Amino acid sequence: MELIESDISNTWYLCDIPLTTVQIEKFFKCKPKESTEPHSRYNWIFRYKECVYAIYDWSYMDDTFDEYLVTEWYLAGKSMKNVNEIIQVIMDRKKRVPKILPIMEW
Repeated sequence: MELIESDISNTWYLCDIPLTTVQIEKFFKCKPKESTEPHSRYNWIFRYKECVYAIYDWSYMDDTFDEYLVTEWYLAGKSMKNVNEIIQVIMDRKKRVPKILPIMEW
C-alpha cells in the first residue's frame, strides 16, 4: 500500500472504517493531506492492488466536522473487493476485524 497523488473525484463511499486517527497515522507514518473535496477536510490517497482508494473525513449536514483525533473515517474507492484486506493491513493483524458488508441500495 503506497500513498499517491491522485484525483479521487471518480471514487465513491464504500464504508465506514473502524480505525482511529492514530492508527491510520501510525500506518502511513504521516498526517493526512488537506482535501480538495468540498465536504472533506483531510484524506490519505493510496494505491492497493492497482486500485486507488481514499480514507477521508466527512462534514455533517451543517458543514461542521468532528475534532480531528476523534473523527470518523470513511473509505472511498470503486470496488468493495479489497475493503476487508485494507482494514486488516492497517489494523493490528492479531485483532479480529468485523466483516464490512456492502451498502444496500433501496
